[in-house]
Amino acid sequence: MDFKPYIEDSISLSMALYSCFCLYKYKQTNNIEWFRYIWYVFFVYLIYDLYTCDKLDFRIHHISSLCLTILSLCFPSIPFAIVEPMFTTLMVETSSIFLNAKSIIRTYLKQPTTDLSTGFSKLLKKIQPVNDLLFLLLFTYTRIYLFNKNVVFNPDVYSNLAKTANFWLVDKLSILSFWTLSLLNMYWFSLISKKAINTAFGYDVFKYRPNKNDAFYLEIEKIQNSLSLK
Repeated sequence: MDFKPYIEDSISLSMALYSCFCLYKYKQTNNIEWFRYIWYVFFVYLIYDLYTCDKLDFRIHHISSLCLTILSLCFPSIPFAIVEPMFTTLMVETSSIFLNAKSIIRTYLKQPTTDLSTGFSKLLKKIQPVNDLLFLLLFTYTRIYLFNKNVVFNPDVYSNLAKTANFWLVDKLSILSFWTLSLLNMYWFSLISKKAINTAFGYDVFKYRPNKNDAFYLEIEKIQNSLSLK
C-alpha cells in the first residue's frame, strides 16, 4: 500500500488529536502549561505546512495561526490573560479531526488499487456521510458560533489585550489574526454549506436554470442561433 497520498492528512490529523488531548488535560488539571505544549508543536507543524501547502486561503490561515503562536510563546502573559478565549481558539481544531478523516477516506476510495467491492470499502462509504455531517456540525459550532462569541465579539478580549499587550503593536497583531481567522472560517463555512445543500438536493441549486419556455430565453436562443449560422 502506498502511504504517500495519506502523509499530509495523517500529520494534520495527528496534530488535531494532540491538541484535543492537551486541551482535555488542561480541563482536567487546570494547568495552563498544556497550552504551551500545543504551541511548540503548532509552531513546527505550521512552518512545515506553510511550506508544503499551495492554497492561498490555507496560507493566510497558517500565517495568522503562526502569528498567534509566536506571540503566545514570546509573551506568555498575554494568552494567559485571555485563557478561555485561547481555549476556544485551540478547540476549533476538533473539527479538523473529521475534516482529515473525510480527506483520508476520500483519498482511499479514489485510489486505483482500491477494491470498492470489499466489505471495508463499503463500510467507509457508509461512514463517509456520517463523518461529513459531524464535521459540518462541529465546524459550525466551534469555528462559527463559539469562536465569534468567545473571541471575536467578546469585549473582555479587547480590554485584556489593551492592558497586557499594548506594546510593539502586539495587541493589534493579535486582534488582526483573530479577525482574519474568523473571516476565513466564514468563507469556508459558505463553501461547505453550499456543497452540503447541493449534495442534499442532488444538483447545483445555486446555478441559474432559465425556463426554456420563457419568451425572453427563446428570443436569446434565436439570436444565438442566427449568429452561429453567419
